[in-house]
This record gives sequence, structure tokens and C-alpha cells, in this order.
Amino acid sequence: MEKPRIWVGYDIASKLKEVGFAEVCIYHYKKDEDGERHTTMPTFEVKNHFGLNYNSVSTRVSAPLWQQVFDWIDDNHGYFLSPCHRMNGDNKVYCYTIHRFDRKHSVSYLDVDWTEIGTFTTNREAQEATVNKVLELIEKQ
Repeated sequence: MEKPRIWVGYDIASKLKEVGFAEVCIYHYKKDEDGERHTTMPTFEVKNHFGLNYNSVSTRVSAPLWQQVFDWIDDNHGYFLSPCHRMNGDNKVYCYTIHRFDRKHSVSYLDVDWTEIGTFTTNREAQEATVNKVLELIEKQ
């Protein structure tokens, strides 16, 4: 069984920083000045125990909670990530769809079907694949 992790991993956190994620987070990753090495588990600082936008610091990368990421993607880019669990024989598989909200016309539509992202044996794998896919879409905007 996979170890539960309530915050995103470094790779996704780093991509979020690149596309403008600037929310207050309790946890963060530390990295070298050259960006070659980084911590693998997020940490927090006692003096900032209520959080900080660590992405504003060059040697830090904010480690947001998964829900913060889903909310930020929806609030700032209009994408809603929706889980769609399925059965594959006797096994439960995890997947997500990506919906897009068109604020101009007040309509929501399916942007990326789960078949484009795939199915996964754990919810965490499905979340990571879906967030990576939506980050690709955001980078293309």
C-alpha cells in the first residue's frame, strides 16, 4: 500500500512554480542555488508555521496540498479535475477527467476525457498524471 501524501511531490511543485502558483503553503522543498539538488520530503519553518508563498524565494519551492492545487487550477485557469473510478474486472482503477469552465458563456464542457490520461492502480498516480496533463494545457495558453 502506498504511503499517503497530502502534498504534491517536488516535480509537480516545481512545474507549478514555473506557471505562476503563488499561494501560501505551510510546507516547502529546499533546493540548491543551481537547482541541481533538492529535498525529497517537504519541510516547514517554525517561524512561518502558518505558511508563506515560498515560491517567492529562489531556493525554495512551495509544497501545496493536493486540494490547494485543484482549487488553484480551477480558480485561476478554469479547469475542474473530476475523479472517475472504474472497475477493471475485480480491480478498481483510478482516473480523472478534465472539464473546462468557459466564464464568458457560463458553460462547462469536457476538455480531456479520462481515456486520454489513462487509468491507474492508485489514486495518487491518477492525480499526478492529471495534474501534469493540465499543467501542459496551462503552459500552452
